[in-house]
Amino acid sequence: REMESLVSAITRLLCATGYDTFVKNRMETKYGSHYENCVLLSLKLLTETAMKQKAFHQCSLKAPRHIQAIRQLHHEILLSNDIIAITNYMQCPFNGEIAYWALTFFQAIARERGRIVDIFINGHEQFTLRALYVMHLQNSIPIDREWQIKIRSSMMRFLQDNVNKTGYNITLFLCGYDVDSTKQQYVVSEATLRNNHCFNVILNLMRDRSIAILFPELRTQFFHFMLQLALDQRITEPTLDYLEKKQFFSLTDYELNQLEPSMMKYHLNQRAYLMQVVALKLYFDTHNSDTNRSSTVRLLVNDLYENNHMENDSNQPDDFEQRRCRILELLETIPLVPLHQPPPFDSSIPVNFNRALRLDTKTNVLFYDVRGIHQQLLHHRTQREDIQRILSLAVSWNHFFQIEHAIINAFQSWKQILEVSLSRCYLMIAEESRSQVIFDILQVLLDNLQHNNVHPKLREFKSELILRIITKLRESMQTKSNQLELSQAGELLTKLIECILKDESIVTRCNLYSSLLQLLQYTQPTSIYNYNPVSDLSRLIANQNQRILKTYDIKLVNRICRDSLDGRGIWKSIAYATLDAIFVYDTGAWSAFIANEGIINQFLEQIFTMEREIHNILLSNAPNNNALYIYESIMSLLARICQQHNLVAMHADILFSFTNRFKFLTQQDIPQEKRYHQVLLPLLRLVSTIFNRMRGDNKIRHLVNEFIKCYNLVLKEILNCDKRMNRYSLEEVQLVSSIFNLVASTHYTRAINDIQEFESRLIRNLAYYSTLLNKNSPARDSMNDDVDAQFSYHEEMNVLQICNNIVSYCRYKSQKPGTTEAHPDPYNILFESPLNGSPKSLKTLIRVITENVHLLRRSMDDLQNTKGLYPINDQFHKKRRDLVLETRDRFGLWDIPEAMSYSNDVVEMVLHHKCEKLEEQIHSRVQIIESALMVVRRHLNFYLESKQCNESDRRQLRQGIMTSFSDIFNTILKLNGDIKSDF
Repeated sequence: REMESLVSAITRLLCATGYDTFVKNRMETKYGSHYENCVLLSLKLLTETAMKQKAFHQCSLKAPRHIQAIRQLHHEILLSNDIIAITNYMQCPFNGEIAYWALTFFQAIARERGRIVDIFINGHEQFTLRALYVMHLQNSIPIDREWQIKIRSSMMRFLQDNVNKTGYNITLFLCGYDVDSTKQQYVVSEATLRNNHCFNVILNLMRDRSIAILFPELRTQFFHFMLQLALDQRITEPTLDYLEKKQFFSLTDYELNQLEPSMMKYHLNQRAYLMQVVALKLYFDTHNSDTNRSSTVRLLVNDLYENNHMENDSNQPDDFEQRRCRILELLETIPLVPLHQPPPFDSSIPVNFNRALRLDTKTNVLFYDVRGIHQQLLHHRTQREDIQRILSLAVSWNHFFQIEHAIINAFQSWKQILEVSLSRCYLMIAEESRSQVIFDILQVLLDNLQHNNVHPKLREFKSELILRIITKLRESMQTKSNQLELSQAGELLTKLIECILKDESIVTRCNLYSSLLQLLQYTQPTSIYNYNPVSDLSRLIANQNQRILKTYDIKLVNRICRDSLDGRGIWKSIAYATLDAIFVYDTGAWSAFIANEGIINQFLEQIFTMEREIHNILLSNAPNNNALYIYESIMSLLARICQQHNLVAMHADILFSFTNRFKFLTQQDIPQEKRYHQVLLPLLRLVSTIFNRMRGDNKIRHLVNEFIKCYNLVLKEILNCDKRMNRYSLEEVQLVSSIFNLVASTHYTRAINDIQEFESRLIRNLAYYSTLLNKNSPARDSMNDDVDAQFSYHEEMNVLQICNNIVSYCRYKSQKPGTTEAHPDPYNILFESPLNGSPKSLKTLIRVITENVHLLRRSMDDLQNTKGLYPINDQFHKKRRDLVLETRDRFGLWDIPEAMSYSNDVVEMVLHHKCEKLEEQIHSRVQIIESALMVVRRHLNFYLESKQCNESDRRQLRQGIMTSFSDIFNTILKLNGDIKSDF
């Protein structure tokens, strides 16, 4: 209680006399110095009380009831006028310590008392408070440099700590923000712009060269504070607009190209905060559709990616190396190569340095606890010279950690600028320089990634950025001017492989695997962007890829195989997908290697180890589907290997492994239908691929028969026409019909159990899917909702392939391999002679022929009209967008974005792709018609010549056939010459 009285007395002393009286007494009385010391001690006491009172007050609340609780200084002792009066001592010119403690007092009260701004506004002293902060930031008050540094740093920490406080906080007030009551938002008003405030002063100080040299830590606080203001969503828009008015985004004003070793950490952090604000500006302005903002972004992008910021000097020699664009200059000023590390601590020293290594939770920087190390050394009575040497080494390590963290911070900020500009501003970069800029950036990153001892986090960031850039490269290469040159593609592939082989981090390697996957997909000849009938660059790149991959022999394959087997989670899927991509270029050596080394067996063991887990995924709605993704990746890789090579033993081993597995697929009513298809489809693709590749081998035929036995119920359910179909079941029917077509082509059907039932189901499927060939068929409306009634190109080709497989099956099955006395007829009869609505009637085949002949004519007309659009010229401009979008949606060219306009290169590429797809459709329809005609002819020969048919049935059959084929023949006569002559 006596302490409380003392505080009240001190408050009255400071406030009653006031600052002006204090200055007068200090200058004019003989006791002025003593009076000055009294004021200083009083301010210290009040400040300490303000900072510690909360804990004492909470303790007093727990005391017995007869003991009165301690009153809090800022609520019950100090009045508003008292706070204002004490704050005025901040302007003391002859004693910096008094100014510092007055500032500390005000900031301590502000932390404890909400709405401290209202005290100064209600007392009409708001401009006084703001002026005090401004004067100290500008160094207008002549105090000692030591206190000047302390006051400025304390002010900046206070502004930073309060920037995110709710409501109209003290930081917003001191920085000149007002509340616009009409718009219910914060603004930097014109009145504020005309007056001095902290925001404006800090911006001016950031460009002051003396501040950069003498106060690097303070300048770092300035940059960090600008970022904090910009990140506050309440004031992001007015902050960025004000920074733009003040030309904050002119990167040439901040002396960012000089990195002195002694101040490296400060300069790197300053650069990091500046680049983060620039990235936020790019993101925010492109997020809004304002035209003015768009023009601002264009100027900023132009400054980052163009060379026009360089002044042309006619006196420079011709071989003078031109400076690179600013985005690359910013990257090159960040020391990405490994720093020189201090030597490690001597293991003989009796100190646990691992326990002394701490993490600063506020800055995320590692540091050694020097004080704790010192105490341990004293405890072990270490000699004084050794103590000094060890502590000096610990300080060196702390300095190293700070610089390393600053480098990571700077690179991550540069990464943000690049990612935002690639995702939102890419089209603003000059078209002729885009691919070169991307190549230069990738080259620098890949070169730096090959250095040893780089911080793991920095390596991870680099690999992430490499992946992002190569992905953008693949997405955006739609014109010739944006394509990589042959030498550039080769150099990128070589450096990517070198980095993969050298890096020891699985996270970094898998990012590089994804980058390699993207690069190989972009440079494949089958890529949509490589449909260029004029140039064969893509094929040259593909040949170059094969040569480069071959130079690494099995080293690369072995590394990826090890990661695919030993990795965890999603990394396994990425490794398998990368293997799948590089096996496109396999000439046999890689397949032989993984077969001889038993790696394929390990792949299969991984699948079967996950069998129970996959089953559980099908039965539940578990969010973790990693096992399913890994399974799909392995199966895709195995199918790729089997498709390319004739290794009978390998094919047989793989096929045999699946003949008695995944029995849960035979279960009915699996709740997760989509995931069920994700398991079944890869299995059917693999079996179909193996059988198609090795159908001439008796062992493979026998194993396919065993597979059909094992999955008998599953295959019958796939061929069930009564269930509702979707895009997954379409492909499953196509694969199963393909397998039975291959069985028939090898005349191995008699070895299959229930072949009659399978045959009956196939013919019913032919009757069903032949109706789907017609776009106006009501059968399309019965499809599941996830298949468009108009059918995409993929679904339409699946239906065509199903019909082709079944008709081809009937063609093989209808002809006997030989005749005997028991079976003298040369044909097997699959369809009945009456032309009725039964699926097994010959009318089914006639309907297949009729539909495909009409659709064949339509496809040929479409092809002729498409070819008539060449050559592409400007007169074609009005309808090019509609053509591109229609072709994209119909044929699944989803890599093409929905742009407002398209270049001639893109239109030519799309037309070429459309022609290829139409020719593919025409070829499939011709095959269906040819096979169906052959089956019909064989059945007609049998029915018209067989003694089993009476004359009345023959006459009726002849009349029906002539009527049906009359329309078909008339359509054939209207076809183009080549096709017509074939028919």
